[in-house]
Amino acid sequence: DVRLHLDKHNGVLTTFHQDYYLHKNFNDLLTAGLDFLKANPTETIIYMIKQEHSGESDNDFAKAVYNYISQRPDFTDTFWLENSMPRLCEARGKIVIMGRYHNTDSGIPSGLYVDWDKNTKGDFVNWCGFPLWVQDHYSCATVHYTTKIDEIEEGIQLANNPIHNQRLFINFTSFEQLLDHYIITLTKEVNPPIDDYLKAHPDYHTSGVLMLNFAGGGDGSPRTASPDLVNTVIGMNDLGTGTVQIGSQTWMKKSLNVLKYNENLLPIPEVEDCNQWRSLTTGAWRQFSSDVCVDGFGGRLYNWHVIYNTLYGTVCPSGFHVPTDADWNTLVSYLGGPDVAGGKMKEPLLLHWSPPNTGATDESGFSALGRGYWGNGESIGLLNTVLFYTSNPGNDSVVFRALCDTSARIFRIADTARGSYAASIRCIKD
Repeated sequence: DVRLHLDKHNGVLTTFHQDYYLHKNFNDLLTAGLDFLKANPTETIIYMIKQEHSGESDNDFAKAVYNYISQRPDFTDTFWLENSMPRLCEARGKIVIMGRYHNTDSGIPSGLYVDWDKNTKGDFVNWCGFPLWVQDHYSCATVHYTTKIDEIEEGIQLANNPIHNQRLFINFTSFEQLLDHYIITLTKEVNPPIDDYLKAHPDYHTSGVLMLNFAGGGDGSPRTASPDLVNTVIGMNDLGTGTVQIGSQTWMKKSLNVLKYNENLLPIPEVEDCNQWRSLTTGAWRQFSSDVCVDGFGGRLYNWHVIYNTLYGTVCPSGFHVPTDADWNTLVSYLGGPDVAGGKMKEPLLLHWSPPNTGATDESGFSALGRGYWGNGESIGLLNTVLFYTSNPGNDSVVFRALCDTSARIFRIADTARGSYAASIRCIKD
């Protein structure tokens, strides 16, 4: 939450909160953010910038902000300045600029335009060029903290509803009551219940953007309002670790993402050349494409030799194996048969599937993602399909179970072109 005063005569941007000067300028904030990203290159920072304590035009303010940013080396690689929503993988290692000012000068990149009414209690906003939901009920004078908690929880619940998955949720846990209460005192009333609410919903895999005060990191500081809240939110970003019980079976919750065999820790090489891939007789993996966003989810894609050529060992963790045809049949039968089982295995959010993602409920907890696969020399089906290996071949064929975005079915596919594929592996407990 970056609030800047613009001195138009010299172009200097300094930090203010209402009438109070905070003794920092914009360069101080940029340096702090870039230093953090240098030490934590997988993370993303959002600077939501607003003009405070000055009344210059939005275009002049946008120009001043851009002048500061453009003086930074390699700024095009370290800032997101497009007025479009980035994929998370595009934003990693960058500061995403969101401006609560409407710049109309197309020659001045100013990031995403976001704005909403003051003291918003939780509203759908549709005038910024992409859909928002905002809860910014900042005044304790107009809403009791128990109502504030209810509104925060409502935003988290909405963020996990698949029908809203193209909407950005901005949910402020922070609020004030003039000078009557210290902010830390109010925050201690709000943060712990939100932490408890998130922990009570392990099925939630997103929280939206939560704006936190005094969230802390378990350091025991008296200014920490909830030691676990940050870690709880971070944990929600994981699509699931460990295992899930489905009927009588125990499955891994994620597709395999290893670079070494389990027993002897020998490396599984990456092979990119198509001709070399087809001629392999040993295990290998390959990328779907050179796009880091594509290969950022859903596990790695392996050839069939990783499974069938056991000279180098097995790939699943100890106590687990690549599922047999019988294993898959047991799963499908438990989920109601092939016509509906696929939908019960697919993640319902459209983050990793294209619409309509027919029948997707993930009521099984399998959480399959539309990873796509590689076959016959090309990458196929990103966000549209996923292929999972079966460990026992069928008459010299490689056998898969497949899910797709336009059906609730799970398909059994066999192909004699065994060496042409790179597909996903989901391990099951022995």
